[in-house]
Amino acid sequence: MAVEPVTIIQITDTHLFADNQECLKGIPTYQSLQVVLSDTANRFPYADAYLFTGDLSQDGSPESYIHLKELVEKLNKSCFVIPGNHDDLSNIKTFLTSDHVFLEDYTDVGGWRIILMNTQVVNEEHGFVSDRELKKLKTNIIDKTYNYLVCIHHPPIDLECFIDETRLRNESAFFDAIGTITGQVVVIWGHAHQEYVERRNNLLLLGAPSSCVQFKPKESVFVKDELPPGYRVLKLYASGRVDTEIVRVYGS
Repeated sequence: MAVEPVTIIQITDTHLFADNQECLKGIPTYQSLQVVLSDTANRFPYADAYLFTGDLSQDGSPESYIHLKELVEKLNKSCFVIPGNHDDLSNIKTFLTSDHVFLEDYTDVGGWRIILMNTQVVNEEHGFVSDRELKKLKTNIIDKTYNYLVCIHHPPIDLECFIDETRLRNESAFFDAIGTITGQVVVIWGHAHQEYVERRNNLLLLGAPSSCVQFKPKESVFVKDELPPGYRVLKLYASGRVDTEIVRVYGS
């Protein structure tokens, strides 16, 4: 059993390519991820698990997932993944999952249930919680002994920027489901390439920076932010307490 608190590292929007020298908006995504993961290993060698919250790949290619697999297996930690709008789910299952990398519905650790959801709509950029995913969510949140960490790719709220056009479309159904939880609920996402934090009673909403290019907040069109890549650290206590921080990786 993990020692309290449970330490989780969230990595998101890695956007790897088949060619590991290729760049996204001027950022070499593979090399940037290498530096970010090295930073996590140096700062948090005691981390219990990693969560990769979508857009693992930019082109959905088998090679991109093989690159990711090679990098994350060096961590020697349990890594849980969900797809984003750029991902190919079949290729994730075939080329990424392993003894260290899991595509699961949920996992339990230290008084917390971590639920991993697929909000991908094939061939679309926006997100949607399917009937299958809603049923999975409702089925897995009935145990009142847990606190819950719910992982999605698309933001379920307006961020007052251009990314709102492609956020989660049926957020009401999503919030109705998690609204039945009496314990602490944390929702984390990617897609927006920017930090976000908001508390609503027992609900904590958290967005995280990308491991590569950053999107400048509050812009109606895409503007590249000059902030460096980063990741989120969550420390989860059985009592429901959550300590979290964003770590920026300069020089990546």
